[in-house]
Amino acid sequence: MRLPRSGWRLAPMTEEKAHEVIDWQYPEPYAFYNLTGEVLGELLDGSYRVALEESGRVAAFYCTGASARVTGGLYEEPGSVDIGLGLRPDLTSRGLGGPFLMDILEHLAGTLQPKQFRLTVVAANERAVRLYERLGFRTVRRFEGEVHAFLIMLAPVPNAAYQEHQHRQRQENSAKPERLGQG
Repeated sequence: MRLPRSGWRLAPMTEEKAHEVIDWQYPEPYAFYNLTGEVLGELLDGSYRVALEESGRVAAFYCTGASARVTGGLYEEPGSVDIGLGLRPDLTSRGLGGPFLMDILEHLAGTLQPKQFRLTVVAANERAVRLYERLGFRTVRRFEGEVHAFLIMLAPVPNAAYQEHQHRQRQENSAKPERLGQG
């Protein structure tokens, strides 16, 4: 599936792509996002997907469910879909995170039909917090992790006009006639 805003293509997380993500190195003050090989199993548990550039290189990833939660957080809002995401370090601060997150929210709204979205972010990551707030997320809770303080943020699903547009597109695509005489 091609994402409309970023132009990237969604694909399942594979072992090759997981190693690519593990190799990403964020500079300070974001180095706490650097991963190690210890997370390989989680990256391959089925809850992660990647967004690929035309070249096949991973531009970003996202996860849903328990993989998006942080130990120690209180996740009590029923009907919420937890999401987590990461953007390749050389793509940060270039205006690409917002379009990617909107693509993901709209995709998940259509496939999972949540009441709302929930994400957890390091409180000191002001750049990400500002982005999430611009996209409609609001902080509902703060908690202290082992090393960092975290914010739990909620956002409504993308607006009904968008969802109706998506529904019409699906109907139009399913009503397209099959090409006859091929076989």
